[in-house]
Amino acid sequence: MDILVNILHLVFLYLLFRSMILIFQKGISSEFKKENMKVDDNANLENSEMADETIKQDEHLMVEDQICNNFIDRRKAYIIVRNGKEHYFCSWQCRQKFILQNSHHVIS
Repeated sequence: MDILVNILHLVFLYLLFRSMILIFQKGISSEFKKENMKVDDNANLENSEMADETIKQDEHLMVEDQICNNFIDRRKAYIIVRNGKEHYFCSWQCRQKFILQNSHHVIS
């Protein structure tokens, strides 16, 4: 009978010890996750604000080259104004191609 009681005590202690370890591990991992979530949330908030600001800036600053279809900064683009419409180009070569392709419009 003493052996059975000792075995039950050992099983009880084993289960108690195992439960404490699991609770401790979950507690640490949840605290770690909470801290990381706070850091991630702050980083995501900053990144999303920066992305929104960048998109707003890009909407106004980026233009498409009609020859090579590249998007370029409007401030750095070569510009031709024809019939009141602005045409933007990434390089002098693209600008020249546009002029050659549309030279028949000027002549006629």
